[in-house]
Amino acid sequence: MTPQDLIAAFETLADAPDGVTRLRELVLQLAVRGKLVPQDPDDEPASEVLGRIAAEKARLVKEKKIRRPKNLPPIEPDEVPFAVPKGWEWCRLQAVSNDITDGVHKTPTYLESGVPFLSIKDISGGSLDFSSTRFVSQDAHEDMCRRCKPERGDVLFCRIGTLGRALVVDTDREFSLFVSVGLIKSVPDVFPAYLAGMLNSPEAHRQYDRIKAGGSHTNKLNLGPMRGLLVPLPPLAEQRRIVARVDELMGLLDRLEAARDAREATRVALRDAALAELRDADDADAVQVAWARIAEHMDALFTHPDDVAPLRQTILQLAVRGRLVPQDPDDEPASVLLERIAAEKARLVKEKKIRKPKKLPAIEADEVPFEVPEGWEWARLGSVCETINGDRGKNYPSKAAYVASGVPFINAGHLQGGRVSQSEMNFIPEDRYKLLRSGKVVEGDVLYCLRGSLGKAGIVRGIQRGAIASSLLIMRPYLLREEYLHLVLTSPHGVALVREFDNGSAQPNLSGANVLKYRLPVPPLAEQHRILARVDELVGLCDELEARLTATIRARGEFAASAVHHLDA
Repeated sequence: MTPQDLIAAFETLADAPDGVTRLRELVLQLAVRGKLVPQDPDDEPASEVLGRIAAEKARLVKEKKIRRPKNLPPIEPDEVPFAVPKGWEWCRLQAVSNDITDGVHKTPTYLESGVPFLSIKDISGGSLDFSSTRFVSQDAHEDMCRRCKPERGDVLFCRIGTLGRALVVDTDREFSLFVSVGLIKSVPDVFPAYLAGMLNSPEAHRQYDRIKAGGSHTNKLNLGPMRGLLVPLPPLAEQRRIVARVDELMGLLDRLEAARDAREATRVALRDAALAELRDADDADAVQVAWARIAEHMDALFTHPDDVAPLRQTILQLAVRGRLVPQDPDDEPASVLLERIAAEKARLVKEKKIRKPKKLPAIEADEVPFEVPEGWEWARLGSVCETINGDRGKNYPSKAAYVASGVPFINAGHLQGGRVSQSEMNFIPEDRYKLLRSGKVVEGDVLYCLRGSLGKAGIVRGIQRGAIASSLLIMRPYLLREEYLHLVLTSPHGVALVREFDNGSAQPNLSGANVLKYRLPVPPLAEQHRILARVDELVGLCDELEARLTATIRARGEFAASAVHHLDA
């Protein structure tokens, strides 16, 4: 592949998902495999370089300037992961360094100023960062330097965290290191930037996966295995050519990434402006115009599945503000609907089918978050719904009471996609269900999460009876469409209500008593039907868009992976 072909491939793949990241890895992989620059038969072979390094190390050991390295086993043929070009050699990391060590193992005494003390956070970005370091005294620094003295040209690597991420020390400024940072003392015949690039390459990371120690949250690279790391070593002259080429290509990728980010920023700004126009539309006609503009430029404005969520939320907010569909002056106004609801509640109380509810405070003018159209009303949730808590008494079923089949026992995890999912449903025995004094659900109930995923809601469909965990609340609306209630609860207005009424503690939760005080915008019943039909239509389009974008992103990612693999072949 010619350099021109490689650059053309970069420009094609840079916009793919993780494209630039994959290409950076490819550059380093090609570099350490000897495929990035041509070999020169006149270069001094790496075998002679290794011999010279070994002789110089022996001299330094004899003069007691460095410690005698531990003996490591020779490299066996079955250890070598790939063939290297003529003139290259496989060696262990210890063979191309004067020492491999790490920073101080004991937390030092920190000062307001002094010698910078770097930890993993100060190198994990890929360069030395002195902006937020801690400081130690000069005496403490000098004491640490007896173990680990970083100097210009040395290579640092992350022992913990982003394993193996390496960089070259490019400053003469004094600093000390914590144990989370490893240090490789450089030797004259190995170009430090080549060694750092090799340690950042996919090949090195494959080795890290094999030698890392600890659990999933405490993975680290111990010094012993690091000393035995396999390094493909080119001639010194080729190392310089490789580093120059890597720098050139990484610079190109930086520019491609910057251009991509600029295009993305412009797209996001245009998307947000289009959504703002839709969100701020004054009535259904203005909404229709704004939606038509979005539909016309949908493919340009929405390019990632994450873009769809704000569009969905805008649709829901328009719905509960009365701007999604036109009002019909012939509709029975919501005030009459609320009167019929009050009469229905009074009848149920008289027949002792529900308890007499506590009186709720009137909604004051300063509590109303936005204006609603003529014919709508604001109402407390408790005035339009019966609410039922789960049974928290001695009959509350523990997991030990679950059976293979029986009466569904619903928790927050079953609320998925606005419905109660019966996948992986828990069941309790019939006799245990009969003992419950509250928390029994029926078809059409709206279930609402009071703890954990606050405000998560789902409508009961396909379950004729069941019971809820104590983290949920049953909402049973009177003469109000349950789908409309769910829409309000999951809209931006519903999210704002959660923020307003949660207890604000380290473990936020909502009380059933506070949920009764929620303020709901109530449209005429006929308009509720029109709103829900329009929401279903538009949210369906959003679902289709999200699925299409997800498939496109997946396909582009697979193409990028395949193309990068082909370039590396």
